[in-house]
Amino acid sequence: MELKSKTVLVELNNISKIFKKGAWAVKKINLKIYQNEIIVFLGANGSGKSVLASIIANDLAQTSGFIDYYFLQDSVSNSIGVQLRDQNWPSGFFVKDIIELYRNIFEMQDEVWVQTLIEVFEINTFLDKQLAKLSVVNLQMFNLFLAFFHKPELVVVDEISSSIGYNFRNRIFEFFNKYIQNYNGTLIVVSPDHDFIDHYASRVIFLNDGHVIDDKSVVEIASKYNTAVNYIKKMSTEIASKAIKPHPDPFFKPIIKEYNTKLNHFKKQVEKDFNKFEFVKDSIFQIMTENIVFYFEEIEIKITELANDSLEKDNIIGLRKLLKTNIRKSRLELNKLKAFSQKNSQFLKLKQVIKEAKIFIDYLNQKLKAVFRSNQVIFGGNIKTLRSLNSEQKELQFLKQKYIKQELRLIKQERKKYKKTKKIMIKNNFRKESGYEKKS
Repeated sequence: MELKSKTVLVELNNISKIFKKGAWAVKKINLKIYQNEIIVFLGANGSGKSVLASIIANDLAQTSGFIDYYFLQDSVSNSIGVQLRDQNWPSGFFVKDIIELYRNIFEMQDEVWVQTLIEVFEINTFLDKQLAKLSVVNLQMFNLFLAFFHKPELVVVDEISSSIGYNFRNRIFEFFNKYIQNYNGTLIVVSPDHDFIDHYASRVIFLNDGHVIDDKSVVEIASKYNTAVNYIKKMSTEIASKAIKPHPDPFFKPIIKEYNTKLNHFKKQVEKDFNKFEFVKDSIFQIMTENIVFYFEEIEIKITELANDSLEKDNIIGLRKLLKTNIRKSRLELNKLKAFSQKNSQFLKLKQVIKEAKIFIDYLNQKLKAVFRSNQVIFGGNIKTLRSLNSEQKELQFLKQKYIKQELRLIKQERKKYKKTKKIMIKNNFRKESGYEKKS
């Protein structure tokens, strides 16, 4: 399937998720998801694909980074449909009860659409059954039914059971495809089968160890690898041989660019003055200046390494220590340069080198150190905005859950009333049939 447009629907900026005991599930994910895409998440177990899908679906909060949603509706919850593997329901409720609940929540008036979904996912075969007693396949079909119920702009599907029959599965896949075309939707599917990738997907995102290590269109995969099977085998081989590394973090680009610009400016000043004054060659002044350049270059290498690695706590601490150490060493060398120039007057002609060295050391101490001391800058987002966004999402989720609980409670109460009324009716009918009448 070809992309119809390149309108951004969801944008992920430096998204990370850390669970208890410091386990990183996803690391510094930067993605743009477009309208009318059918995206597939691939990767081994534990690669982070289901966690990433849950974060995009607004079902799991990220630890850091921020997400921009560009939905037509103001409500994020109403714009997303979710089918997750671990989506369970409380006992005692019937399928038809939940359908009625969803009608009320989303104020669904399009009965044709509801019936279409019932037919596609074969809900009629278990409409009168309790949710707790559904098979794994039927429960998954019901969750898919609910994911599409309110015609969301984005649907996230976390795996489709391999137990579904071939014809049934293909009918569902055809429905997915038509939904994208007819309702301007976007679909994310985690770990579908190879046929789905070859015939329906538009883009594949491959994850490993919490990183996005590849992001290709299916057209490109078909051209280069012929089939999804060949592509997955190739990727798995490269992962096993550690031939694939995570892409550099784009949030480090401005930091690295500024550092390189300032360092190159200092180096050019050194080169210019050293070429101009021959007496500098092999002098103590030259040796001390080269030491300062070495300390600056060592920091540059460490920042570049960090940009290609995950923001593990130890990596950041290591860079902070190096900054502190090399700033101290550079200052010592700079003080020696100043003292040496005072004693050897001809070296005062190199005062611009000393001045530029001091400017660079001040930059390291006042600006660069602050960058790697602040999670706000490291994670590329406004911490206040992030907290506000998470707070609003939590509030929306809370209100939705609260409403569902109220509706479920009402359904339960109505069922109790119905059972009580039914018992009274049966009792009255029994009395009439037996000729018994209560005396007034």
